[in-house]
Amino acid sequence: MNNAGTWFLKGAWIEVGIEQALVDVIEAACQCYPVQSVTPLRVLTHTPVVLVRKNETLAFLPLFENMTRLFHLDTYDDDGLNWLTEAPQVYRSDTLEHYLSELTVLKIAAPLGQALARCYWYAHEAIRDCHVFYVDMHDKVIWTNKPSPVGYVSALHEVRACLKQAFVHGRGGHALFGQTYAADVHLSEVVVEVAQALERAVGAKVLQVIITDREGLSGDVLEQLTAQNIAFAVLLRANQYSGEADFVRRGRFRQLKDPPVSSRGSDGVDHHHPSRG
Repeated sequence: MNNAGTWFLKGAWIEVGIEQALVDVIEAACQCYPVQSVTPLRVLTHTPVVLVRKNETLAFLPLFENMTRLFHLDTYDDDGLNWLTEAPQVYRSDTLEHYLSELTVLKIAAPLGQALARCYWYAHEAIRDCHVFYVDMHDKVIWTNKPSPVGYVSALHEVRACLKQAFVHGRGGHALFGQTYAADVHLSEVVVEVAQALERAVGAKVLQVIITDREGLSGDVLEQLTAQNIAFAVLLRANQYSGEADFVRRGRFRQLKDPPVSSRGSDGVDHHHPSRG
């Protein structure tokens, strides 16, 4: 894709503020890294120009010859990518893998997510006065030989070692912010938390309506959002309720808990609660 379109994308990358946000977060992390650390990092000596070139290579490589993995750079022999990144020559996979490993050591994930959320918010959502957000959760399969939490991955219909990623989407379905959780976390446990994390990232009270699928529905979520005067809408199955009467509130929400293990018989049945089937 060696054409003007790539430069329009780079212009948008700069205009939205992503280029500067990446440099600011990485430089801040470098300043906090112990100088006398046992593990010296090459990234500590990078100039802003070098950081920009490496970040742009990682961001734009899929635009050229359908490259999707870093090792594809080792066989790339065109000039389009290094023209776009304004680098003397294209970086190779070993260099960028080492760079990414050092960014992992700097622990930039959380501050970078917050910085990018601010970029996306002020570039796309704030100007439209948007206050309705959709929160959902995805499974991220991880490949490891080490013991790891597992969960049911619906896309594969299998139980795999994985992580859960919760995303907050703005108008048009644009992902604004995300956080990663353990495999056994349920959306209803984090829907309020991740939405409030978006507010902290953008530095403003922006939540008025939160929408989730039925996985996000729980009495605890309803109570928390009601207390904060935030509306909550849930996408339910068409046949789950018979009419509006099913939504009439009959009292305060009560949290249902399993009885203590000591009250159960050797067969695992709670003999103190005969009403349970």
